[in-house]
Amino acid sequence: MPFQNKNFTLELNKSKSELLRSRLRAFQETTGLSIKDFCIKINFSQNTFSKVINGHKVTIDALLIGKIILHYEVNPRWFFSEQEKMYLHQEEALTIKNQEDIMNLIQVVEEIAKEMKILQARVSSLQEDLKS
Repeated sequence: MPFQNKNFTLELNKSKSELLRSRLRAFQETTGLSIKDFCIKINFSQNTFSKVINGHKVTIDALLIGKIILHYEVNPRWFFSEQEKMYLHQEEALTIKNQEDIMNLIQVVEEIAKEMKILQARVSSLQEDLKS
């Protein structure tokens, strides 16, 4: 698991963020576990998970997604696409190709995070200009 020890944070635009939040909530519900038990199983903070799925946290930890993907063999593309199936096919267990997909997904999300920071800085600048 090449990215488990890195602390990635995802900042997404609203529509992608809403899709990701709904996917995280839907997945947790499909496990049949309470949020507490689900978070214990994937070794993730229950408080942070609850804030993420309820929209109280603007950033989403990539580590959370990575843990779910690796623990449950969830299709990494499913989190960001309404067209994809939730689980990898049984014959398509997590292979090097899937791990590459995960790393590519993280890269895309990091690029989105950079774009969001630029936009946030621009909004702040415009707000300052309005105050002047």
